[in-house]
Amino acid sequence: MTAFEEKVEKIFTETRMALADTFTDRVRFLGDSNCKAGIGAVLTYLSAKSDLGENDLKQLSVGKLPPDYERTHFEKHLKQLNEKLSKDELSFCSEAFLSGVSTSLAYLLKTAKFRDIDLLSAAAL
Repeated sequence: MTAFEEKVEKIFTETRMALADTFTDRVRFLGDSNCKAGIGAVLTYLSAKSDLGENDLKQLSVGKLPPDYERTHFEKHLKQLNEKLSKDELSFCSEAFLSGVSTSLAYLLKTAKFRDIDLLSAAAL
């Protein structure tokens, strides 16, 4: 497992995002993989930044990435799944992806505040 994948797994595990065993295997697979993709999108976005402007911080603090960036990473993940999804499954995948984005941003912001570091440093841990 790469360091990047370890960070995704760490955030996924520590935020308890995994779906319960009571869900079907398919639902758990789609939900968990899209959530992890959302976490990965956040980490990729932050790792590409050398600093964050006021507008960046404002958007990130409410749990959102730039819309084009989110859409691109979500669509990339769906292509990697290489599965035919129903309309309901696609909607579920989108919600799981956005949950991964917002939850990981909240986690990183709390980590930054707790450790008295900036958000980019928290993402690099």
